[in-house]
Amino acid sequence: MIDLPEGLYEVDQAYLVDADTKKNRLPLRNATFEVWLDKKGQKQLRGRALIRNLAFAEMLADTENVDLALCFFEDYFLWLRDPVIQVGKVFEPRTESSLIFSIGKSISQISQEQFAELTGVGK
Repeated sequence: MIDLPEGLYEVDQAYLVDADTKKNRLPLRNATFEVWLDKKGQKQLRGRALIRNLAFAEMLADTENVDLALCFFEDYFLWLRDPVIQVGKVFEPRTESSLIFSIGKSISQISQEQFAELTGVGK
């Protein structure tokens, strides 16, 4: 469930996380997302960020289960379990491309401690 008002949000920190081990993490840059109402009046979320494709391909070599952790407003944290992800197919080591994400299995607000545990930030 999304309890945010409709609008466009800038993300302070975004990480793709190995959902199985929580040990492999990949930071995303310039992340934003939008909350809007669909035709049924249900809130939806979709966003985008920049990702290093080669690093993502290497992450997927270790796991197929990837979650997304977001921090914004400096103290609001979301965990998207098994998000729907679309990304380009450029595999140059330093090349970044757009990653598009939306809610997959579930979305939940989490604590700063849970965010730190997922991402390794602040440990």
